[in-house]
Amino acid sequence: MNPKVGIGIAAVVIVAAIGVFVMNSDDSNPDHRSNTKEWFYDLGDKKLFAVDASTPSPVEAPSGAKDADGDPGGVKAYVFGCGDCTEHFIGYLMKYSAEGKKIMDSGVENANREAKKFIVFRSVEDGEWVSDVSEEGSKLVRAAVTKCPNDKKIQSCNPPND
Repeated sequence: MNPKVGIGIAAVVIVAAIGVFVMNSDDSNPDHRSNTKEWFYDLGDKKLFAVDASTPSPVEAPSGAKDADGDPGGVKAYVFGCGDCTEHFIGYLMKYSAEGKKIMDSGVENANREAKKFIVFRSVEDGEWVSDVSEEGSKLVRAAVTKCPNDKKIQSCNPPND
């Protein structure tokens, strides 16, 4: 791949991710007021479940499933709605590789920053995990953040706080 194309794709993904964050960070969205839960997806029974927002992915899934790498089958789900969250869709799934999860679980200072190098994405349908900074990872994010019709603002959707 031409390095300029790769840089262009990375720039588009970064701009899209920042846009989604900015659009969804205001206090008028009830899903973002003191959110303490995030959606995770059970790779075994293919259902969403709520997990404490500070928990790094992957986690043990309610079904006990494992993924193809042998990691726990509960992975973070980026869930979005068009306009609001009454109807939502899973944009993509995320987890840390085994090395990244070890860093996150270590409790070392700046673990979050260090572990970012080990983030992988996949779609709900495709079982192949890809680097978040790869062309395939960029395509997953782009497809998710451009899924809503032009007249509907994309919203990040979180489970209700208990």
